[in-house]
Amino acid sequence: MNVALVLGGGVALGAYHAGAYAALHEQAELRPARIAGSSVGAVAGAIIAGNPPGERVACLRKFWDDAALDVPWSALSWASILHVRMFGRPGFFSPRLWPGVAVYDPAPLKRRLDASIDFERLNRASFSVTTTDVESGEPVVFDTRRGDRVASEHLIASCGFLPEFPPLEIDGRLLGDGGLVANTPVDRAVDWDTGEEEWTVFVLDLFARSRARPASLDEAAARRMDLLFGNQTRQALRLLELELRASGRENRVRVLHLAYRAPAQEGGPEKPFNFSRETLAERWAAGARDMEVAIASLDS
Repeated sequence: MNVALVLGGGVALGAYHAGAYAALHEQAELRPARIAGSSVGAVAGAIIAGNPPGERVACLRKFWDDAALDVPWSALSWASILHVRMFGRPGFFSPRLWPGVAVYDPAPLKRRLDASIDFERLNRASFSVTTTDVESGEPVVFDTRRGDRVASEHLIASCGFLPEFPPLEIDGRLLGDGGLVANTPVDRAVDWDTGEEEWTVFVLDLFARSRARPASLDEAAARRMDLLFGNQTRQALRLLELELRASGRENRVRVLHLAYRAPAQEGGPEKPFNFSRETLAERWAAGARDMEVAIASLDS
């Protein structure tokens, strides 16, 4: 079975991706042949594609273990969030003394990626990373299948979610977060497949489109983010459905959409900056559970 994996953005919500991939990895016949991502999804995808199969889950585990914040009040999401907002995360991002257009400096993350990803291996794989041209608003995709060379700079650019993280100039274009145009770049699954092969596409979204009514200001603000990004993904999935139908491939491509449903106590609109160890572990577990359900559905 040919498998594609599409990974969306959401800063620390990305621990969900890692848990989902860990469950997928247990099924040897479901190892992804093609991976696409935006923002932290591109980072996760690069770690997977840029390491030997036997080391991928361990590399993802180390990435999120190193990111985890131990605080005395680990059950209190806002304690973790305030700490991260004030001091950043060592090895990931740090506050800028002079913000300019962004609050944080991602240079520590670039060094970490350079040390933990074999980019020669990555560029031999089928991998794409989506960014956004900050001036024109157009999507800019770097795809190894087209001969593009992906480096840590491209991953950092795809994480440039203004005003938290800065865009990066590459080849004369100022590139920012892929989530500004395609937080979950489903369209790359369509672009990949032009033959007669059968594909299973796992789309991992970090924002759930459908949820209960908000009951507080925190929940209302978090719901806004879910709707903005979740509806973006839903529209992309609808376009994918139409594309497959128009090309006569609807019976050869199966799409499974998984979405993380963050509990209210994660920090409302600031949930992407909740790096508490307990919360990251819960996200990993949620991803694994959802992927196990998705895999089981393949037999139905």
